[in-house]
Amino acid sequence: MPDTYSTSKRALAGWIWNCARTLDFHTIFCPFTGWPSVPVMFKEQGKGVVTAGLLESYAHLGRALVENSDEFLDAFDADMLLQDNPEREQRVEGVCNAYGMAPAHGAWLDNLRANIDRLDGPLKQSMAMAAGLRVIRYLLSFDDATRDVMPDQDTSGVFQYYVESMNQKVFDGGEPCEAHMRDALELVRAVNADAMYFYLPSAAGYLDLSPEERIMELFVTGCIESELDARLDGRAAGLGTPAATPEEYADKLRGFLAASVHIPLWIAAFNENAPLDEKRIADIFRDCAGGVEVLEQRIAGPHGGAAREYLIIARR
Repeated sequence: MPDTYSTSKRALAGWIWNCARTLDFHTIFCPFTGWPSVPVMFKEQGKGVVTAGLLESYAHLGRALVENSDEFLDAFDADMLLQDNPEREQRVEGVCNAYGMAPAHGAWLDNLRANIDRLDGPLKQSMAMAAGLRVIRYLLSFDDATRDVMPDQDTSGVFQYYVESMNQKVFDGGEPCEAHMRDALELVRAVNADAMYFYLPSAAGYLDLSPEERIMELFVTGCIESELDARLDGRAAGLGTPAATPEEYADKLRGFLAASVHIPLWIAAFNENAPLDEKRIADIFRDCAGGVEVLEQRIAGPHGGAAREYLIIARR
């Protein structure tokens, strides 16, 4: 079974660590966290990690893979999660056609979601949520004709595979780690860290959800489609929210860096499609931090092709 999990982000994480391994820091704050490949990499290197994600789905991934150091899903948990639950609500099943997913898979996800609430403890629940999110990614990687003929037994087998995969990713890095669902601009002012890493948000912002992210969030929250945008509205301010012009984006980036002045080391990544060009981004960091190093590398994507990635290392 192919592992479709963040292949390009793993390659990016390796490059980032090669560039950052000689830097002196103990705890790193990772705002705007999505699939947490880079925060996990820092944890693997023995760093304390604090993540901040705006979506509940990404917060569960952070808790399962970053904050979690000793909680696993055992065979009894996995069996219980796949039992038929007559009390499940029709949430994903009712909208899955709009996202290119068969109703049978939507019903399967609704059943899983209802059973997750029966698990003991938030970390186990986040582990199960994360495995369910991996199943969603797996299903959406196929064309419509293939998905339509995949039986529930295959979906359950995929889920069990990802449960075991998640268990194998649980480890104690030796330093405390935290995962938050919180606006980065709010959390950065309070976080106790001596380094910060983030990938620059797009001009559209993190709440401009892709179809995959919408169905992930519907699965995790259990809300109906018409409620989702209202749940997200007002969740963030500043960088990571829509910017209509390059000037507005530049102002939001400056504002976020100004709120981060107590953190002595900044590491920021972006690619050639960023809202601002490499020189302007570097100039903003120089204005806010002083010493700035800009590195670049072409990183292969998971489906072929490559993008020019940039890395800024700024020391205050």
